Amino acid sequence: MAARGKCTDSLVTEEKVPVQAPLASSAPRNARMPSLNAIRAFEAVGRLLSLRGAAHELHVTPSAISHQIRALENYFGMPLLHMVDRRIRLTPAGDRYFKQISPGFAQVSAATLGLIQGKGERVLRISMPPALAAWWLIPRLEKFVASFPQISLQISASPARIDFALGQHDVAIRYTRAVESGLYAARLSGNHVFPVCSPQLVKGPAPLQNIADLRHHTLIDGGDEPSNDEPVGDWEGWLRAAEGHGIAGVRRINLTPRYLMLQAAVQGAGVGLARTLIASEAIAANKLVCPFGPAFPLSANYYFVCPLSNARNPDISIFRDWLLAEAQASAALIKLPQVDGGSDGQDAARSALDHDGTPAPRMRHRSGIHKANGTASHRMPQV
Repeated sequence: MAARGKCTDSLVTEEKVPVQAPLASSAPRNARMPSLNAIRAFEAVGRLLSLRGAAHELHVTPSAISHQIRALENYFGMPLLHMVDRRIRLTPAGDRYFKQISPGFAQVSAATLGLIQGKGERVLRISMPPALAAWWLIPRLEKFVASFPQISLQISASPARIDFALGQHDVAIRYTRAVESGLYAARLSGNHVFPVCSPQLVKGPAPLQNIADLRHHTLIDGGDEPSNDEPVGDWEGWLRAAEGHGIAGVRRINLTPRYLMLQAAVQGAGVGLARTLIASEAIAANKLVCPFGPAFPLSANYYFVCPLSNARNPDISIFRDWLLAEAQASAALIKLPQVDGGSDGQDAARSALDHDGTPAPRMRHRSGIHKANGTASHRMPQV
């Protein structure tokens, strides 16, 4: 039997499934308050639903986060986190505690930023998916900083969908089919999924010229972002749509977070499935190539979103306009092999939802696609 006051259900790693048996014991009323570091670690994990994400945000190791969570669970004598379908989730007690402490941390963050901004520094707090941050935004940050030195960016890369009501973020980039009401939304560009690999793999001993050649290579899938039930979002769906059923049984690797899939493809570990924006920089730099098609349009897209109350904020408008311009320029870099009988990407423009219909000033942004000299080119959306 565990010692009184100790919780044996601590979540040590993201992969370990804890035993679901909370203890009845609890900290006495006159006990000392738990460590503020432990509470801060729990708040970060509860918000991001990721030990690694919390560790990155707090600049510590995942094991340090696990230690702090375990200490807090021992203090309360009950588990605050558990695993559901191999994902971190809050227990009922953990959810109740998180909702009570989170606004306090948001208030401290807002007060701190308020003092900073009062000294003349303007901070824009951004949440976005890790893969898009790593492969697309980060290579462009130097250009933004050079053009707008008066705006400091605070970027949180997490697959978790943030709650603007907590006051911890000003804007977000989301991968979704539609955006809930009450938010300003602008689609970054059309979105396709297509095979990618290193140029060396195409020229290697087992060349890649068509779908049948995939049987000689490893297929790499990537996770960590919502699938939105895309029928062609992974290799199984893509092969089914491309009528590549005959290559079943090939070697496969699944990597999470998603940006690791592209890194593995760059290193020649196999053939990945990439989305337009995420792969554009690597393709332009010849780190990745699209060996063959088809490139299927996806119904989900990357959207710039922010609360309607922030839509006309000057700094947010600057970042939005810069982001949309960069996204359109990136999409124009890639000429994708189209689905047989397709029309140079028109299907992507039709299938993607650019807004959920919420009336708001300047909320509709469309990425028109037209033929120019025989290639697909992308018009800038009008704001």
